Amino acid sequence: MEPNVFYEVGFARALGKDVVLTARKGTHLPFDVGDVPTIFWEDQTDLRESLEKYLASLVGKFGR
Repeated sequence: MEPNVFYEVGFARALGKDVVLTARKGTHLPFDVGDVPTIFWEDQTDLRESLEKYLASLVGKFGR
């Protein structure tokens, strides 16, 4: 994880924004982002499918 990502995630969360991280399967996340929802993926197709499912669940939860 790049150091600027910590800043950006913290800033977004401080503003009350929902944040979802993505990382390749097998990536070890530091403890300070352990509570941030994370989508783990193996390849681009897996990432796309996972993001589509997650976004569909948000639309179902919050509406359009």
